[in-house]
Amino acid sequence: MPEPCEIKKANPNHHAVPIQRWLNLRSLAWLSLPLVGCVLLGLYCCELNRQLYEHKNPFFDSLSYYESLFRVMTISGTDGFPSGMKEGCFNYTTVCLPFIFAATVGEWVEPTRFVGIWIQVSYLVLFQISLFYYLTQIKKLRLPTAALGCLTFLATACLFFSNGGLSDFRMDIGLCLTFGITICWYLVAIAKPNLTHFVLFGIAAAFCCLSRATAPIYLVVSLAPLALIELIHADNRKKKLIGLTVATLTTIALAGWFFILNFDYLYYYYAVWNTDANAKIPWNEALLHLKLTQRCLGNPLIYFIVILQAGVGITAIVHHQLRAVTKAAWKAGDIDLRIAWIGISPVALMIACRAGLNPFVCMPAVIGLLLLFLIPILKNQDRLNDTRLTIFAWICLTFCLVTASFRGWEQHQETSFNSMAAQQQIIDHIITDSAEQNFALVNYAVMHTTDINTKSLKSILLFDREDATANLNSVTLKQTQLIDQPIFSKYAAADWAVIPGLTDSEKLSHLFQLTNKRLNYLVLPDLPSCITIEKTVPQNYINRHLQSLRTKIETGNWKLIAGPIQTNETEAAEIWRRIPPDASPSKLPDNRD
Repeated sequence: MPEPCEIKKANPNHHAVPIQRWLNLRSLAWLSLPLVGCVLLGLYCCELNRQLYEHKNPFFDSLSYYESLFRVMTISGTDGFPSGMKEGCFNYTTVCLPFIFAATVGEWVEPTRFVGIWIQVSYLVLFQISLFYYLTQIKKLRLPTAALGCLTFLATACLFFSNGGLSDFRMDIGLCLTFGITICWYLVAIAKPNLTHFVLFGIAAAFCCLSRATAPIYLVVSLAPLALIELIHADNRKKKLIGLTVATLTTIALAGWFFILNFDYLYYYYAVWNTDANAKIPWNEALLHLKLTQRCLGNPLIYFIVILQAGVGITAIVHHQLRAVTKAAWKAGDIDLRIAWIGISPVALMIACRAGLNPFVCMPAVIGLLLLFLIPILKNQDRLNDTRLTIFAWICLTFCLVTASFRGWEQHQETSFNSMAAQQQIIDHIITDSAEQNFALVNYAVMHTTDINTKSLKSILLFDREDATANLNSVTLKQTQLIDQPIFSKYAAADWAVIPGLTDSEKLSHLFQLTNKRLNYLVLPDLPSCITIEKTVPQNYINRHLQSLRTKIETGNWKLIAGPIQTNETEAAEIWRRIPPDASPSKLPDNRD
């Protein structure tokens, strides 16, 4: 067997292969493997999405993003790309990049939930290209080994989450992937400091910031300490200082406008409104972010890393190269403390802030943690250059990918209750009754916020009813125009505080006045469900007052027309119509409350 490869001393004056020369036929052939994997994963996630929404109503955190996607694509299709950009980037939003993609394709593509999947797959493709370049040009892995490393990231459990994965449309996975792109180009630029690499690093950082407004915090915590250390102790200090300055200016030029123009809303959303950011949970609970990070990696991937490391160790022992391989790995610095910090810092940030246990905010940690453990294994695999070890690695990866995919499939299957059918039933009841009442226009709302809420009904009308015609502000179904009214969309303390009134009683009276003024139909939980929801979902402020609101409806000018309809395992809803009905509103109601 060949001896372990000689570890050459890094030459600070050595320049990376120019990107145009790096993209040769052989590199492209091996790079095509993870890229094809991304496309296949995208197609698979489209099927997962279809499976999910046969039985599951849209998740609460995805609803506003799906609605914004629909609005941006619709406006772009009718009024052009600039109008779509304006809607997506300047209309009370914490994200921009996905809606730039949506506005770009809006003139040619109908808005569906699949569009959100392919936007996120495009991030994944860019991440795979960046990672492949880093592994081949900086870590000097052989092309097949680099392809294996890239494909390993397709087995991360968070990609297959039914809530928050590629099959869903939340911003967490987009932040994770664009964070990964940025990390790759930072490591490339620091290792081979030339202007092209630093500009690409700046562009990647701008993409990351535009993918979610919290990205600058993650980037500063992860990269600022490393950049400072590089400037204090490393070689090529002047070149790196110039490069980091160029990267910073590039990021500000490409993304700064978004934060400046949306500053007031971003500050309100994250500093005032956001319940997770302001949770301040106990320290012992905050440590559970570590478990959530492990969940994002997934057991199949962790087992794969352990088994592959064992395979490398056994191969080295069999060929009496364990000491040589270990010495080479130590001299080469395969275990990179910079990457360790990149992996740990997102989790440390959430623990230090005592942020609420959102299962997705630690997703960016996946990038650094997986690189930390994977790179030494791949480097040793190349050093050993054993065909049987290579075959073993590919077999293990195939099994890992299949297992992760199967677990994703299981998450998207119906378990015990078809909540989509329940909400479709509510819509059908409203349509049938409105036809009997000869309503041309219907204003509706849902009182509570759980699996069912006002926006969930609207999302179903936008994306899941083939017999519906959707417009920007309404949906027409069987000659009835349906308009959602967010009267009861009061999720956080900040929402409750702005309702007119000094006391809860006065605020409830105001909401009831709006209900009588604006609504034709109201969906509310039955009495047992009110009691259950008030106890189990009090984090949504409106849910704390359901019994009081229900009493006002029962004793008011309202008539029960349907229910109770079971909406999940523990809740049932009723549909009430206001009497006398306002059958012909003169204008579109004002949604502001």
